[in-house]
This record gives sequence, C-alpha cells and structure tokens, in this order.
Amino acid sequence: MGVLIYQMLTGRLPYRGGNLLELIQDINNSELKWPDSIKLSPDTKDLLLSLLQKNPDLRISWTEFFMHPCVRIIDTLADSTDAADSADDLELTQCITNKLQVQAEDPTDTLKAVRAELARRTNELKETNEELIMTKERLAKTEEDLDDTLKKVVLAEEVKQRAELETERVAAEKAALEARVSELKHQVLQIASSKIKESALEEVEQLRSQNTMLANLVEVLTSELEVYKVAMVNLSLSLSLSLSLSLSLSFFLAF
Repeated sequence: MGVLIYQMLTGRLPYRGGNLLELIQDINNSELKWPDSIKLSPDTKDLLLSLLQKNPDLRISWTEFFMHPCVRIIDTLADSTDAADSADDLELTQCITNKLQVQAEDPTDTLKAVRAELARRTNELKETNEELIMTKERLAKTEEDLDDTLKKVVLAEEVKQRAELETERVAAEKAALEARVSELKHQVLQIASSKIKESALEEVEQLRSQNTMLANLVEVLTSELEVYKVAMVNLSLSLSLSLSLSLSLSFFLAF
C-alpha cells in the first residue's frame, strides 16, 4: 500500500534497483527520499513513513491506517461534509485523484475510483511479488547448478594437470633410459671381454624391455589425456549453458 501511494503521489518508486538483489540492498541501506518537485504535507509524509516502515513490527496497522488523518480526509470527502479543510490535509486525496485522472462531480464516485485503483494496484503488486519469488527460486536453483558445474570443471582441470605432469615425468624417464641404453651400447663396443660384453648385452635387453613398458605406459596416459580433454569440452558446454540461463534470468529481472 505504501509503495502504491508513494508512486501515485510522486510518479516513481520509493526504492529502485536493476535486479532483486540491488532492490533489497537499496531498501536496507537507503532512507526514504521526498522529490523536490512535489510538496507533501507533514500528515502525508507521516502516512508514507508509517506504511514504508522497514521493521514490520513498527509498521502501521490497518486500523491505524484507516484512522490516520489523511485517510479520514478521504472518508469525509465521500460523505460530502465540510469541503473547507486545510489544503495540506486535502493534498493526498487531490494528488491521488489527479493521478487517476478522475473527473467525477460526485465525491463518492471519486472515492470509489480511488479505492478501485488501489485494489487493482495491490493485486498487481501481489502478482509481481509472486513472480519475483518464483524467479528468485529459479535463480537459486540455477546458481546451485552453476556451482556444481564449476566444481566439475575444477576437478577435471586438476585431473588434466596431473595427467600432463605424469606424461612429462614418463617422457623424462624414457629419455633418461634411452640415454642409458646408448651409453651401454658404447661401453659394449669398447669392452674386450666377452663375459662383460654378454653381461652388458643382458642389461641392454632389460633396459629395452623397460623402455618398451614405458612406451606402452606413455600410450595409455596419452589415451587417458584425450578422454580428459573430451570431458573438459563437455563440461565447458555445460558451463556455457548454465551461464546463458543465468544471464537470461538476470535480464528477466532487469525488465
């Protein structure tokens, strides 16, 4: 009710934000401001401050609302009583009437039009609040999905890094073994003793076997790395989809 009356009197909302979070921050951190272009009576400001009280326990009740001087002015106008009240006390009724563009001669018709417009605006605000709640729930679900996707991406990146480090380690060992094999071959050519030569050849064969095993291991790790790369691509696509959904919801909130 306070938001509707404030908007009808001033032509703008009391609090604003580009999205739901910014709106909540503006409500919590900003004080209610009065436009310089519109003069409001003390009673009108008191009514709006009472309706827009941030603490629900301190907010004006319906009984107090209908007993407020500004509201009693509307009831008095509907009963066609003395029209010579002060201009400040009639300001709220006159501003609401001007906003509704009501041109009725009968004050009762004016009151009915005002109340009908207030009821319509209240229903619109209720529907908007329900849509905001549903949008907030969808946004929370999207954020949860996005967090899960990010965790999966981080995990896949860690697995990829470990695989790359393991591949580098195996490649280094392979290079070291190949160097060792070359060195032993050179030693075999220089050894005159057949026994030493045979022993060296056996060691060369063992190193060759180890080299073959390491080569097989490199191939296996390379295959696993390709699998991890495919998984990274899928996770990146999932992240892009989640980000697109989040941007769409943010765009919806902005409008």
